[in-house]
Amino acid sequence: MRLTRAFSRSRFSSRISCMNAAVRLCHALILLFVFCASAHADIVFVSDEPADVAGGRAYDEQNIYIVNPDGGALRKITDRANEPWEVEKFLNRRPAVSADGRRIAFVGFRTFEDPALAATKGWNGDPWTRALGKPLTEELYFYGYAYYASRWYAKALQNFNWNIYIYDIRTGKTSKASLFHWKEGDVQFIGKGRTLLYSLTAEKSSFILHTASNRRGWKQIIYEDNQVVNPSVSPDGRHMVYQSYKDGNWEIYVLKMAESYKDRLETRLTYTTLRSELHPQWMGNSRIVFAANARAGTKYDYFMLDLAPLLDKMLGFDARKLTEKRLTQTGGADGDLQWSEAAKLLAFVDASQRGGGQIFSMDPFKDEPPKQLTTGRDRNRFPAWSPDGKRIAYISGMDGDPGLFVMKADGSGAKRVSEIRAAWDAPVWF
Repeated sequence: MRLTRAFSRSRFSSRISCMNAAVRLCHALILLFVFCASAHADIVFVSDEPADVAGGRAYDEQNIYIVNPDGGALRKITDRANEPWEVEKFLNRRPAVSADGRRIAFVGFRTFEDPALAATKGWNGDPWTRALGKPLTEELYFYGYAYYASRWYAKALQNFNWNIYIYDIRTGKTSKASLFHWKEGDVQFIGKGRTLLYSLTAEKSSFILHTASNRRGWKQIIYEDNQVVNPSVSPDGRHMVYQSYKDGNWEIYVLKMAESYKDRLETRLTYTTLRSELHPQWMGNSRIVFAANARAGTKYDYFMLDLAPLLDKMLGFDARKLTEKRLTQTGGADGDLQWSEAAKLLAFVDASQRGGGQIFSMDPFKDEPPKQLTTGRDRNRFPAWSPDGKRIAYISGMDGDPGLFVMKADGSGAKRVSEIRAAWDAPVWF
């Protein structure tokens, strides 16, 4: 009897040990999977390539590519050949990747003729003001016996301005997310990737809109006719900062994101008359960094503003009491700045340096001079931190044609990732 009980206890403890070992193995596999997933990172960048179409004529073409940091697995996600008609201009810029890594949004410009319209009697096929040298967006087209503004012509062409497109990485399909006949840009994802935020410019006015990425619907966030541009949503999606000209010069504002218009509380963050504040970006959920000219003039530096005392109150708080810290003293800020939450460092471009732009990094919480990461006579722009904060992707002209480069966070090991000519546009890691 005792032997039977002892044997049973032994078998039970053996099963427990096996179960514990299996659990530990599962945990190890999960950690390995997470580590591999976090270690894997690709880069989205914009190319600048002429395309020979229509009897050998070269037209502008910019495409979106995905590549890994070592230059492998290059993939082109935009293609002129996929358009329903022959495209004259095929431009794609400003990519943004959703937090879940499943979607890439970008702005695209297409011009192509509708064969049915071109075959219609009375269509002369060319804008009558082309010979006058006016911008394409201001040309009038002759159709029948009347002149129509370019917006009417755009309806016939299906596209005549910048629109937003979304590429699904899993399916490889691209869909058009906006149908406005005005310029759209500043596209970015909110949350995990189901919602887009972007600005729309019409008749010298800008508005902030957001739309669900899986349906053609939109909601206007800013209603005022006041040139609202460069929106930036905090990582937690609760607040948005942007620059506006409604008070007579460029100032920074913060808005509480909410579904109801009455709950979208807005607060002006800067109160200046002889300087302009531009290009606000979040550093975490409570601090922002922006470019501003320290006094009347054209030289800009970077400044940091702590919004923590304001965000929980919004109403009745005097933003002039917020703590502002000047980060640079060279007057070469140009808006190319990005915060790395992993590295706790800020990367930016000083346009006053040799070559018209050199990349620096700095710890904004320490009183130490910025560290220069790039050198030489060539222009370097658009630093983008890898998710782990260990590398920086950027665009450089050091090899003649602009290209996508990657370097370590300390500036060492810089190398060109792709031989494709890159556009001067910000790359994005995911």
